[in-house]
Amino acid sequence: MIGLAYLYGIDMEVDRNRGFEFITSSAENNLYEAMSFLYNAYEYGLYCNVDYLSAVYWGNKILTYTVEHYGEESENTIAAYSDLSRTYRNLGDTQKELQFMEKTFELHGKVYGENSIETLKALSNLAMTYHEFRLCSKIIELDQRVEEICVDLFGHDRDTYALLPEISSGYICLDETVIIHLMNNLYLLFNYFLGKKHPDTVTASCLLAICYDHSFFSDKKISLKNDIFIELF
Repeated sequence: MIGLAYLYGIDMEVDRNRGFEFITSSAENNLYEAMSFLYNAYEYGLYCNVDYLSAVYWGNKILTYTVEHYGEESENTIAAYSDLSRTYRNLGDTQKELQFMEKTFELHGKVYGENSIETLKALSNLAMTYHEFRLCSKIIELDQRVEEICVDLFGHDRDTYALLPEISSGYICLDETVIIHLMNNLYLLFNYFLGKKHPDTVTASCLLAICYDHSFFSDKKISLKNDIFIELF
């Protein structure tokens, strides 16, 4: 693209304004590379100021292009949905962020399979977003699905239970006794698989102690903290 030549000063003087004019003209004519350049430029402030509204505009143009040329169930389209969810987040549009993130997860399941690493990552990201916005029922629903996929992928081993702290985050909206029950199970699992003095087990002990600290079980909190001290020293 001649626009890049102006931006980088290839065989001519650097002229960012003319560079953007040429690139924008190419993007308006549906040149994929030009649209991608403008999206990233406005999203990250490359050769211009950050402009999330412009990034959203070009992100949606890219999405339309990828659906038309590659199909909705393609890696390019999944990437376009994922990018737009991030841009809407930066723009502060929560509704759109969730809409595009949910679509990203849906497409991951169709393209890569329901029980795949790629789908698991998309599901975990969506669950954390629900957690951030305190959508409790959706958090628990998705976190349980995360655990199901983990068991399917890894079985009942350390790789599965290493993800349980993230899974348990969804339950913070619930009654404290439910939280403590879950965190106690987490601690017992780490203790069983890794041993009492393993760093991950100690971390689980600390998390359980924090749960007790925010509850009325002060005697259990003190007992557990003493156990942690003994395990460490």
